[in-house]
Amino acid sequence: MKTLLAIAALTVVSASAFGGVELKYRGDYLSTPRYTTRAVGTDEAARSEFRGNYAKLNANGKVGAAEAKVALNLLGYTAAGALSAGSFVDYLYISQPIADGMTFHAGKIETFLGGIEGAQDTLGNVYLNSLANCGYAGYYANAGVVRATTGGAAFSGGTGACLNTATNAHGVGFTYNYGMGQLDVIATNDSNNTAAQGAAAANPAQIKHNVGVQWSGSFMDGMIKPAIGYAKGSADAAGANSINYDNEHINAGFDMMWNEWGFTLEHLSNANTEKGTGVGAEDKDKVTSTYLAASFKMDAWKPFAKYEMSKLSDEEAGASAAATSFDRTGMSLGVEWTPRAGEAMSYHVAYLNTMDKYGTTVANSVGDVTFVQYVAGMRFSADLLK
Repeated sequence: MKTLLAIAALTVVSASAFGGVELKYRGDYLSTPRYTTRAVGTDEAARSEFRGNYAKLNANGKVGAAEAKVALNLLGYTAAGALSAGSFVDYLYISQPIADGMTFHAGKIETFLGGIEGAQDTLGNVYLNSLANCGYAGYYANAGVVRATTGGAAFSGGTGACLNTATNAHGVGFTYNYGMGQLDVIATNDSNNTAAQGAAAANPAQIKHNVGVQWSGSFMDGMIKPAIGYAKGSADAAGANSINYDNEHINAGFDMMWNEWGFTLEHLSNANTEKGTGVGAEDKDKVTSTYLAASFKMDAWKPFAKYEMSKLSDEEAGASAAATSFDRTGMSLGVEWTPRAGEAMSYHVAYLNTMDKYGTTVANSVGDVTFVQYVAGMRFSADLLK
């Protein structure tokens, strides 16, 4: 009820304070056949379900020369089924021009962690996320079989394969536009409300400090748009296990539009090093993902494809990296259909397939874990003030 009142209040206030309020939604029917998990003799049952994969309310408005931006994640529920401030508010910040081509940002800001793929996922445009961006597929184990969650959430327990998912990114940033490119610098104080950076359940929520820089370019009249970013952070956790963490995020890739063709090639790397005492001490996790995505626009139809290669390396203190490491290959094939040109409503179908390959030294391993999913759904965008 409080959530509905907040949305209603934002809509009413936005009529005068904001230039527009946009509702974006994507809903899917998902069919997942039965498949074998990593634990010998254990299968994940086949399931079919309707799911709202993306629902956001965006609003922009002017405050003098500054611009205020807010995005509410209407599906940002916690594991307990409630909405928290961190999960409900995607971002809420103000951008103030301070010099020619330079803008200052403050608040819960948008960051470039996750690269081009991460930015597209926040728009609901990704069907198969890479492992570095918390791709939903298969299982892996660290003190037992652990399942990945959807919607950009962290892996429940387990190693730090999904390191980009702070629920709050409060801080400041600077953007410098110089015609053929853009430079972004951020400094954030991120709150993680799960022990995503450490496997031990005794690890409390962490405060992670991040600083980073990204360069984005535009060449050949916008046909090629590269983006290269680097962020470095650290976190401290005290409790039953006293552990500190060093994090590193790298993204490098480009978008290219050529006639009706679209291509994206990107490499993502996340590294997390734990140092401390107790369970999980001296643990180093690293995940790398490289993917190629392509699409072709044919009037109302747009077929698309994506291929991913990822690797998770988990090195426990005094243990082999093969103990919980795996390689992943993934692909998606599909088509989007927009019945009426100019209307922000479309339909899509997609086929997803990933395979996680574990080393033979992994206890209770079944070797390869193949995950298949069929997707059919629709999306729309609506201006609520019209």
